[in-house]
Amino acid sequence: MPRTAETSVWHVLVARLRLLIASKMPGGCRTFSYVFVMPPLILASTGAASIWHSLFFSQLTGPLLHAVSMLRRKAQVVIDLAETDGAYANDKLCAHLFAESSPATLWEHVHCSLHANHLIEVAIMAVNPQLLSKLYSLTIFFRTNGYYAKMTRLLTRP
Repeated sequence: MPRTAETSVWHVLVARLRLLIASKMPGGCRTFSYVFVMPPLILASTGAASIWHSLFFSQLTGPLLHAVSMLRRKAQVVIDLAETDGAYANDKLCAHLFAESSPATLWEHVHCSLHANHLIEVAIMAVNPQLLSKLYSLTIFFRTNGYYAKMTRLLTRP
């Protein structure tokens, strides 16, 4: 096979972690918020097992997630919120993480709002292709600074 015909497909996993710690202190409650941007991880496939292995056993992200799991074991209340795209592998991974979590953990899995908006747009396009452009024009019309209010004032004058 000629060298130019060889192809390679790599998948990249990008993730971020927001850690919010709240504790009772004299005089009230203190909260600490940390955002960790995970380094991009290369995946051999987009399956749930590959995502699991890359996140939890990579030298780049494994130690951080292990430290977070130790904090979770010491916490009185744990809330996990996972936001992913609609890929089936992500749903499988979240189901696995939910099954492994402690019964005291409050767990929520949501799909990314950007992907949800895209799915809504696709559904609208399937029903009425011209409707999306009209809705977009209407939102731009309402968003323009003050023009809508000026126009309604002009139209309501006798």
